[in-house]
Amino acid sequence: MFRRFLECSPGEYLRGHRLERAAAMLGKGVASLADIAQSAGFVDQAHLTRTFRSRLGTTPAQWRKSRYVARIQDADTDMRQESGSSH
Repeated sequence: MFRRFLECSPGEYLRGHRLERAAAMLGKGVASLADIAQSAGFVDQAHLTRTFRSRLGTTPAQWRKSRYVARIQDADTDMRQESGSSH
């Protein structure tokens, strides 16, 4: 029944939610990768990294770094727009 309605096994569904939770925590950039792995339900940081890479094509550290750089770039753009609109 589960597979018929959600088109995945219960295990695949759970792994997807674990990855979503880990990605959300990585996006905040506060906790260590080991803490994120444990909080999201992975055995350890290596398990998180293997799963993350196989499903998303990048490591958690690389993903976090790309999100952090994007936030800085967005903030820079916002600041330039604010200073440009006041002239």
